[in-house]
Amino acid sequence: MESIKEAIIRLLVPLFGEGMRSPINRLYGEDDPQEMIDLAHHMLAELWGRKNAERALQSVIARFPELRLPA
Repeated sequence: MESIKEAIIRLLVPLFGEGMRSPINRLYGEDDPQEMIDLAHHMLAELWGRKNAERALQSVIARFPELRLPA
């Protein structure tokens, strides 16, 4: 099964470039999956706006029901 980190990388790399993969792998572990959602939400909201970012993350959230979108 794909981890939250892998799902976020799969979502962000096509938008922000392959250069995103290394910093995410280096700076973020698997121990705090909510942190990954928060990171992705922040980056996508800057790119597309808050509502569109939330829509894009719904498919990830659906697979990891313990996670929530940032308030």
